[in-house]
Amino acid sequence: GVCLVKGAGEWGRSSGEVRVRELPAAVTDAIRRSDYAAFGIDGADFVETPDGDWYEVELEDDRDREVTLRVTAEGAILKR
Repeated sequence: GVCLVKGAGEWGRSSGEVRVRELPAAVTDAIRRSDYAAFGIDGADFVETPDGDWYEVELEDDRDREVTLRVTAEGAILKR
């Protein structure tokens, strides 16, 4: 995992890799319902920040197009 610290020792962001099979069902369901349903999940990280937590999910389709989505544990896809 990675932990970024801002000035004066203020915590900024932590992230760590998550196995695809360990993603919450709400996350994978949200991706299946999205415009990226045809994409496969290539990898994922769990990101924690003072402003919120999300899964950063890397997707790839059969034409090698890649996209990264930020999805909350509840299944909300966040704006990039």
